[in-house]
This record gives sequence, C-alpha cells and structure tokens, in this order.
Amino acid sequence: DLGKSVAFENWPDMKKSGVCPFGQLPILECEHGVVAQSQTAMRYVARKVPAAGGKDEKEGIISDMLLGLSEDIFDALAKAQPTLLAPKKDAEGVKTFWDET
Repeated sequence: DLGKSVAFENWPDMKKSGVCPFGQLPILECEHGVVAQSQTAMRYVARKVPAAGGKDEKEGIISDMLLGLSEDIFDALAKAQPTLLAPKKDAEGVKTFWDET
C-alpha cells in the first residue's frame, strides 16, 4: 500500500512493535519484507522500475550522486531547521544554512 502515513501519536507504539528494523521511518514493505533506510528503498525501486534508475549506467550514476547530495543537504538542514521534536533551534543557524549551503 503506497502512501501509508503514521500519525505522530501512533509512532511510539509502532516503534515498539519492531516493524521498523532500526526503529526509524521511512520503511518500504515489499515481497522481501521490510526495507529500511530511504536510500536503500529508493535503490530498490530503481531496480524494480528501470525507468526510475535512468536509461543507462551514466544516468544511474548521476541519480545516485543526486541522491547522496540530497542526504547531505537534509543532514545540514536538520541541524538548523526547527522541527516538531526540536522546536528551539537558533534562527541564525537557519539563515546561515540558506545563505551558505
């Protein structure tokens, strides 16, 4: 089932249930079981749906590079951007992220 979401209040019970291999989201449920880690899930989809991985090896490499870059950007933003779980982040850190990243 594509597009399942987990309500914030249901997450603690889901985490305790053991359905998430590393106690994290996102997960992808497939015929092989539960796939954890977003990059692993994206690579799996690219193998299952060749058009998602590019028309040739060069496009596949570019796709992987962009995927890695997106993780780097996400990690940098997560350190600066306030979130529901960490609402008190330094406003200057957010400005620095957008100005320098």
